[in-house]
Amino acid sequence: MNPLGVIYTAGDTLFVVKDFSDLIQRHIATKGLWEPELIKLLKYISTQITKNIGKCHLVNVGAHIGSVCVPSAKHFSRITAFEPVKSNFDHLNLHKNLNSVNHMITHNLALSDSICDSKIVFNPHNTGGCHVVSDYEVANSIRHAQNHIKDTVQCVSMDSIEFEDSIEILLVDIEGHEERFIKGAEQTIKTYKPVIIIELWTDEKRQHENMKTTQYEMIQKITSFGYNIVKQSGIDTFIFLNPSHFHCT
Repeated sequence: MNPLGVIYTAGDTLFVVKDFSDLIQRHIATKGLWEPELIKLLKYISTQITKNIGKCHLVNVGAHIGSVCVPSAKHFSRITAFEPVKSNFDHLNLHKNLNSVNHMITHNLALSDSICDSKIVFNPHNTGGCHVVSDYEVANSIRHAQNHIKDTVQCVSMDSIEFEDSIEILLVDIEGHEERFIKGAEQTIKTYKPVIIIELWTDEKRQHENMKTTQYEMIQKITSFGYNIVKQSGIDTFIFLNPSHFHCT
């Protein structure tokens, strides 16, 4: 036994389960890989891109403990992962080091639309559902924002970051913060035109949270950056494709 937790093997990836009550860690321990279909999709897209341009850089926004990016790592030439919650970030780095993912760079940051400190919503039984909330969201009664705790995380915009390499795939899972993320990432997206895989909450969920934008409005915002192919996986995951990288039918 590892003193930090119990080591499990899922596929060919090693994970340390620290808390069996956590949704994702329990799934890994009892059922194997988390979101295996997403991992397969990343493998497929990265393979096509690598065939065309010889490399594939994944940027994972909201990487959590690396449950998707770490088992996907061997299919990418470079990975840049962002995770704002310090305990999740440390767990991500543990998995990175345990699996010798030396081509991954991690940042303990949240990506939003400005440089600031933000409050955080934290569910100890679903740490993958942790997310940042702005003062605007608290003041405007966005429902999930009312559950924030006193801890804060550092936010920056994606456009304020200088990436060392072009971005081919942008994987985003940030629990309802996507509007502010997209606002702060517009120039980066327009510059690199990556394949975007993003969770966009359903209208039912958005209405429950008192959010002002609809799922369709978010789709329209992203397609306005020059994407003409949109595919849906499940009820709230969308894939925005740029044919300049590869042709997908």
